[in-house]
Amino acid sequence: MNEQRGLLPTSWLSIALVIVALLIAHDRDISTTSAYTTFQDDGAVLTQRTSANFVGTNVACADDSAGARTTCTLNDSVLFLLEQAAADADQAGYGQFWVKSDTPNVPFFTDDAGTDHQLLTGASNTRAFFEMPFESPTGTLGNWEFVEINASQDVHFNFLVPPDFESLIAANVVIIPDTTETVQWDVMVSVAADGEAYNNDDRSALNETQAVTINQLTDLDISTVLGALSAEDHVGIDFAGDTANIRIVGFEFEYD
Repeated sequence: MNEQRGLLPTSWLSIALVIVALLIAHDRDISTTSAYTTFQDDGAVLTQRTSANFVGTNVACADDSAGARTTCTLNDSVLFLLEQAAADADQAGYGQFWVKSDTPNVPFFTDDAGTDHQLLTGASNTRAFFEMPFESPTGTLGNWEFVEINASQDVHFNFLVPPDFESLIAANVVIIPDTTETVQWDVMVSVAADGEAYNNDDRSALNETQAVTINQLTDLDISTVLGALSAEDHVGIDFAGDTANIRIVGFEFEYD
């Protein structure tokens, strides 16, 4: 089986409903000691069923008028799934929701091609992108290009908040200091969604400072002006130096 650490931003409640539907639609008998007596084979006439007792309870099911489909509703907020090492054998036209027995265990979906997709699980879903300054490079240090700014000079970054954005983890301007000192900067930000005015939401943080060491890559935190973003917001950043010779490498944005 191929394992692919892809991301399926699916709520656990939705997963639970799909799991129940998959169980009902499965083409083999599945016995249970709950109020269900049998999940019948395809082609058999289905009879009304109510209150299956999974661990989590409160599942109500009803057949359609033709007896061809059973729909189940989960009336509880939790569904427990026993962990296992791998998905079951693949079946064309079916997918599997299951819990992998890692420590701690991890939710997965496996498609009918046998590809495993890890579902949303906190820190493992951290994503990031990196933007170079809009301005042309003014120098290099080793293999690093940078834009050097002095006091009262600035650089700019423009980006779109990714469609799968949920929350901000970090936002940093990355520099390579030319000396060991405390650098100072101002950052001005504009945020606007499609159809909004360019200055719909202007923000700033002035006279920010951080101690730095010569020639060590350093993240200058500007996350204070990038709170309360939404997916697909457009963002423009103006980073202005209050210290001589700040060498700007780029801008990094981490989110989940």
